[in-house]
Amino acid sequence: MAATCVSFHTVTGKLGGWLALGVLLSLSVFASGCQNYSDQLQRAQSYYERNQYELALAVVRNLEADQDSLSDAEAVRYCYVRGMTDYRLGDEVNARYWLGLSVAASKGNPHALSAEEQTRVDEALAELNAPIFGTGPVGDAAASPAGGS
Repeated sequence: MAATCVSFHTVTGKLGGWLALGVLLSLSVFASGCQNYSDQLQRAQSYYERNQYELALAVVRNLEADQDSLSDAEAVRYCYVRGMTDYRLGDEVNARYWLGLSVAASKGNPHALSAEEQTRVDEALAELNAPIFGTGPVGDAAASPAGGS
Protein backbone atom coordinates (compact mmCIF):
# COMPACT_ATOMS: atom_id res chain seq x y z
CA MET A 1 0.00 0.00 0.00
CA ALA A 2 2.87 2.37 0.77
CA ALA A 3 4.29 1.88 -2.71
CA THR A 4 0.95 2.87 -4.21
CA CYS A 5 0.89 6.11 -2.23
CA VAL A 6 4.46 6.95 -3.22
CA SER A 7 3.78 6.35 -6.88
CA PHE A 8 0.56 8.38 -6.65
CA HIS A 9 2.48 11.34 -5.19
CA THR A 10 5.22 10.89 -7.75
CA VAL A 11 2.67 10.98 -10.58
CA THR A 12 0.83 13.98 -9.19
CA GLY A 13 4.16 15.69 -8.55
CA LYS A 14 5.11 15.15 -12.19
CA LEU A 15 1.71 16.35 -13.34
CA GLY A 16 1.98 19.32 -11.03
CA GLY A 17 5.39 20.06 -12.52
CA TRP A 18 3.99 19.94 -16.05
CA LEU A 19 1.08 22.11 -14.98
CA ALA A 20 3.44 24.63 -13.41
CA LEU A 21 5.59 24.61 -16.56
CA GLY A 22 2.50 25.15 -18.69
CA VAL A 23 1.38 28.07 -16.56
CA LEU A 24 4.84 29.64 -16.68
CA LEU A 25 5.01 29.29 -20.46
CA SER A 26 1.55 30.80 -20.83
CA LEU A 27 2.48 33.74 -18.64
CA SER A 28 5.72 34.34 -20.52
CA VAL A 29 3.88 34.32 -23.85
CA PHE A 30 1.28 36.71 -22.44
CA ALA A 31 3.96 39.01 -21.01
CA SER A 32 5.94 39.01 -24.24
CA GLY A 33 2.73 39.75 -26.14
CA CYS A 34 2.07 42.79 -23.96
CA GLN A 35 5.67 43.85 -24.38
CA ASN A 36 5.27 43.49 -28.13
CA TYR A 37 2.32 45.92 -28.10
CA SER A 38 4.32 48.39 -26.02
CA ASP A 39 7.21 48.04 -28.46
CA GLN A 40 4.88 48.69 -31.39
CA LEU A 41 3.57 51.83 -29.71
CA GLN A 42 7.11 53.02 -29.03
CA ARG A 43 8.06 52.30 -32.65
CA ALA A 44 5.06 54.31 -33.89
CA GLN A 45 5.97 57.23 -31.65
CA SER A 46 9.57 57.08 -32.85
CA TYR A 47 8.42 57.25 -36.47
CA TYR A 48 6.12 60.16 -35.61
CA GLU A 49 8.93 62.07 -33.88
CA ARG A 50 11.15 61.57 -36.96
CA ASN A 51 8.40 62.96 -39.23
CA GLN A 52 7.87 59.54 -40.83
CA TYR A 53 4.12 59.84 -40.56
CA GLU A 54 3.19 57.15 -43.09
CA LEU A 55 5.25 54.56 -41.18
CA ALA A 56 3.81 55.73 -37.86
CA LEU A 57 0.30 55.39 -39.26
CA ALA A 58 0.99 51.88 -40.53
CA VAL A 59 2.19 50.79 -37.08
CA VAL A 60 -0.71 52.33 -35.14
CA ARG A 61 -3.25 50.90 -37.57
CA ASN A 62 -1.70 47.48 -37.06
CA LEU A 63 -1.87 47.99 -33.29
CA GLU A 64 -5.49 49.22 -33.30
CA ALA A 65 -7.08 45.78 -32.88
CA ASP A 66 -4.91 45.18 -29.79
CA GLN A 67 -5.47 48.51 -28.04
CA ASP A 68 -7.15 46.77 -25.13
CA SER A 69 -3.82 45.05 -24.38
CA LEU A 70 -2.20 48.41 -23.62
CA SER A 71 -2.04 49.90 -20.15
CA ASP A 72 -4.20 52.95 -19.46
CA ALA A 73 -1.26 55.32 -19.92
CA GLU A 74 -0.25 53.55 -23.14
CA ALA A 75 -3.83 53.83 -24.42
CA VAL A 76 -3.65 57.61 -23.95
CA ARG A 77 -0.32 57.65 -25.80
CA TYR A 78 -1.79 55.47 -28.56
CA CYS A 79 -4.64 57.95 -29.09
CA TYR A 80 -2.15 60.84 -29.05
CA VAL A 81 0.22 59.28 -31.59
CA ARG A 82 -2.66 58.16 -33.80
CA GLY A 83 -4.36 61.56 -33.67
CA MET A 84 -1.24 63.63 -34.23
CA THR A 85 -0.13 61.35 -37.07
CA ASP A 86 -3.53 61.74 -38.77
CA TYR A 87 -3.30 65.50 -38.15
CA ARG A 88 0.14 65.75 -39.77
CA LEU A 89 -1.10 63.74 -42.76
CA GLY A 90 -4.11 66.04 -43.19
CA ASP A 91 -6.76 63.49 -42.16
CA GLU A 92 -8.76 65.97 -40.09
CA VAL A 93 -11.73 63.71 -39.33
CA ASN A 94 -9.63 60.90 -37.86
CA ALA A 95 -7.26 63.36 -36.18
CA ARG A 96 -10.16 65.04 -34.40
CA TYR A 97 -11.57 61.68 -33.32
CA TRP A 98 -8.31 60.26 -31.92
CA LEU A 99 -7.18 63.52 -30.30
CA GLY A 100 -10.60 63.83 -28.66
CA LEU A 101 -10.20 60.30 -27.28
CA SER A 102 -6.74 61.25 -26.06
CA VAL A 103 -8.11 64.22 -24.13
CA ALA A 104 -10.93 62.16 -22.64
CA ALA A 105 -8.64 59.28 -21.65
CA SER A 106 -6.01 61.60 -20.18
CA LYS A 107 -8.52 62.90 -17.62
CA GLY A 108 -8.12 59.58 -15.79
CA ASN A 109 -4.38 59.51 -16.51
CA PRO A 110 -3.15 63.11 -16.31
CA HIS A 111 0.56 62.24 -16.51
CA ALA A 112 0.35 60.00 -19.59
CA LEU A 113 1.28 62.94 -21.83
CA SER A 114 3.96 65.53 -21.23
CA ALA A 115 2.94 69.18 -20.87
CA GLU A 116 4.33 69.84 -24.36
CA GLU A 117 2.30 66.98 -25.86
CA GLN A 118 -0.86 68.13 -24.07
CA THR A 119 -0.33 71.65 -25.44
CA ARG A 120 0.11 70.17 -28.93
CA VAL A 121 -3.16 68.24 -28.57
CA ASP A 122 -5.03 71.31 -27.32
CA GLU A 123 -3.76 73.47 -30.19
CA ALA A 124 -4.50 70.87 -32.84
CA LEU A 125 -8.01 70.25 -31.48
CA ALA A 126 -8.72 73.98 -31.32
CA GLU A 127 -7.72 74.25 -34.98
CA LEU A 128 -9.77 71.19 -35.98
CA ASN A 129 -12.83 72.27 -33.96
CA ALA A 130 -12.85 75.88 -35.19
CA PRO A 131 -14.69 75.29 -38.49
CA ILE A 132 -17.11 72.85 -36.88
CA PHE A 133 -18.10 75.05 -33.96
CA GLY A 134 -17.71 78.36 -35.81
CA THR A 135 -14.91 79.59 -33.57
CA GLY A 136 -12.44 80.31 -36.39
CA PRO A 137 -10.92 83.70 -37.14
CA VAL A 138 -13.31 86.38 -38.46
CA GLY A 139 -11.33 86.63 -41.72
CA ASP A 140 -12.47 83.12 -42.71
CA ALA A 141 -16.03 84.31 -43.42
CA ALA A 142 -14.82 87.01 -45.79
CA ALA A 143 -12.68 84.50 -47.70
CA SER A 144 -15.56 82.06 -48.22
CA PRO A 145 -17.69 82.21 -51.36
CA ALA A 146 -20.78 83.12 -49.30
CA GLY A 147 -18.90 85.99 -47.65
CA GLY A 148 -17.68 87.39 -50.97
CA SER A 149 -21.19 87.89 -52.45
